[in-house]
Parts: sequence; structure tokens; C-alpha cells
Amino acid sequence: MLGATPSMNKDFLRSMGFDITLGGRAIKFLSALLRTERINPSRAILYQYADQSISDLANIIDPFDTIYRIVFRLTVNTIGASSISANSDVCDALVNIFHELDKSGTPATILFPWFPWWERMRRFYLMKHFHDITTAAVDDRRKSSRDDDDPLQYLLDQRLSSLEITQFILAALFAGIANTGVVAAYFLCDLATHPQYLERVRTELHDFVSRFNTDESLPFSARLRSITVEDWIRSDSLPLTNRCLKETLRLRIATPFQRLNDSGKDIDIAGTPVPHGTILTFHSSFMHHNEDFYTKPLVWDPERFNRERAEDKRRPMAFVGWGLGKHQCLGQKLAKFEIFLITALTVFSYDIETVDENGTLMLEMPPVQLNDAVVSPPKRAVHLKLSVR
Repeated sequence: MLGATPSMNKDFLRSMGFDITLGGRAIKFLSALLRTERINPSRAILYQYADQSISDLANIIDPFDTIYRIVFRLTVNTIGASSISANSDVCDALVNIFHELDKSGTPATILFPWFPWWERMRRFYLMKHFHDITTAAVDDRRKSSRDDDDPLQYLLDQRLSSLEITQFILAALFAGIANTGVVAAYFLCDLATHPQYLERVRTELHDFVSRFNTDESLPFSARLRSITVEDWIRSDSLPLTNRCLKETLRLRIATPFQRLNDSGKDIDIAGTPVPHGTILTFHSSFMHHNEDFYTKPLVWDPERFNRERAEDKRRPMAFVGWGLGKHQCLGQKLAKFEIFLITALTVFSYDIETVDENGTLMLEMPPVQLNDAVVSPPKRAVHLKLSVR
């Protein structure tokens, strides 16, 4: 709830003639932009951005900032505007806005939305700043009469206004990055604290890439370019890497899920009446950290998902890392592609270790925080030490 996508007052916007739901079309637009056949033609630039960013990493990085920024740039190119993603300074400015927006939601602003809290006023200022950056890209595209084949052009072709495009991109980026950027960082940290899995994942990724390009005289990044998005995300492509990512999702995504009954009527769920306007909440740890489902649930153990153990099959809905039913994460294919791409480039470029803020080796990750409203970095600082291979 506290980290929900920022939005202007709906009643105010409707009174001004705006519909921030885009007439119910936002999901349709997002689904269209996330089709792999649409992402594939632009994968070369995604590979380029990821390779450039990872090649320039320092000796010690904060992955929850550095990796987050890489994910942000890739996602902007996929659901935003190519002119924005091409400018790393603009991308960094937008990331800073997102970080500040994430901090601006507090219990007080949720419980007393009518009060002019400083956080609420700052929220409007930050959204105005985001709107100005996005509108500048929209206006430039309209003035130039270019017909670029990118998400911004797609949204313009749908005859959306500048405000509607801003609202869509803001919501889509929050949905696509809030989790993926943090999970990508956790994934690398989990591998670094389990060197036996790190080496096995590195070997699996090497074998995977070699199926598409066997010329090891080429730079690793060049060998990736023949691999499509579908190749990365097929369930049988990277079985061990998929199990490791699934375990990071299970262990690290310890947040509440909410669902508002906005149907206009009371509904019945398993014999319990749920009045219209009621918010249902459910914490993922009830499933992911449940000892009835998972052996030693607070231990990172990817083998719990192998065929022999299959702990996620013990009960229905034992794993909810990507959501459930009709409301599973629309962007899970893009998220897996981004995480696997970043992981492959990182583990082939560097040997990685987890260290604290003083550079002291960390043999395990800090405990999972169960009271965070959104997927968040650990409270104790965790850095990655990189040594060029």
C-alpha cells in the first residue's frame, strides 16, 4: 500500500476531463508492449546497454543501486521511450525521482489523505518533474515527425495525450522495476554467498550461450546477440538458474498482497462475506516461509524445487512469487530476461563476493525483513566486490 504507484487525485482529474485508467485500456497497452515478438527486434540495444553498464562497474558496488539502475534503463527502453533510455543521465534522474517517490508514501499519508503532509506535497513535485521529462520526449517526437518503432511511438499511435502517456509510463515503470531491480540485486548476492551455485550457474550459462554461438574467440557479450528473448525464458533453457531465481523470489519476496473489492457488490470467498470497498491483504511469508510447505524455509536452497523434492507442489499456491491466477505479473517474462541477461554478463565478467560497507567478506545475507510494505533492500548494507576475470 505504501509503495503503490503514485497517482493524482482521481476525482480531480475526472473533473478536468482526464481518465488515468485510460478507459480500461492500460492493461491492453502494457500487454502489447511486453510481447516477446515486440521486444525481440530491440534486443540488440538492450544487450548493448547492459554490456556497457556492467563493463563500467567499479571494484565494489551497491547492487541495490547499481543493478537497479541497469534494470531501469532496460525497462524504459521496453515500455517507455528510446530517446530517454539512450540518455543515461536522464535515466539516472528518473531513478532518483523513483527512489524519492518510494519514500514519500507513509502510514500517515495513507490514513489521512486529506491532510497536506510535506510528503504529499513533495510527491506532487516529484510527479511534476517526472511529467516534465516525459512530456519533453513526447513533444520532441511530435515536432520531429519521426516514426520510431518504440513504445512511445506505439502510445502516440493510440492517440494518447501527453498526460495519459506520462501516467501510463509512470505506472508501468513502477510495476516493472519496483520488484525486478531489487530481485536482480538479491539474486547476484545470493549466488555470491553460495559460491558452489555461482560456479554451477556460470557453467550452465556458458553451455547455454554455446548452443547459439560456439566462437569463443568473440567477446562474451557479442556471442549473446543471436539469443532471442524466448530462448532465455523457456522453462527448459536454464533449469538450475531458474531454480536459483525461484528460490530468491521465495525467500526475499516477503511482502503483503492487497486486493480491493471494487466490484460494486458484496462477494463471498470460501464462505466469508467481503463487502464492497473492503481491502483484503495476505502476506507472502504465510506461504513462502511456511514450515509445512518448505524444509528450513529461511535457508536459501534451490534444490527444494528439483523434481525429487518439488516442495512448491506440496500444497496449491505454495509459491506465489509471480502472483496467481488471472493476475499474475504481466512483466514476468521481461523480468526473467533482464535478470538472466544481467546475471550472465556479470558472472562472466567478474568473480563476485558479498562484502559489508567496510569491505569485510560476508558469508551470508542479512535476515529477511517481514515488515516491509514492498520488496526492499536489506536493512544492513550489502555490497558486491568484483574482480575482473
